[in-house]
Amino acid sequence: MRNLTNPDQDPVAGDTIQYSSDGLVFTTQFTDPPSDAELAEAADSAARFWRDTELESSDQAAQTPDWPNRSNILLFRAALRGWPADADKFPATRPELATD
Repeated sequence: MRNLTNPDQDPVAGDTIQYSSDGLVFTTQFTDPPSDAELAEAADSAARFWRDTELESSDQAAQTPDWPNRSNILLFRAALRGWPADADKFPATRPELATD
């Protein structure tokens, strides 16, 4: 990696850098790696999106009394709504739908 902005220094955020990969040359701006807090926020956003999608996709089943496996779907939806128990952090283990 070459720092085009300040050739004799390690790159810092905003410097233009050039690097090669698989025979191709790329020129871009250097950015600092994400902080632990930014990574945690991204993980929580992904978990929240998954949870909300699961709830939305099971809406019809929850509202249809004779839907197959409905009792397990209702339990799953309750687990989803309670996940996470700590409002500030999603745990790594997601609720699962039982298929008995």
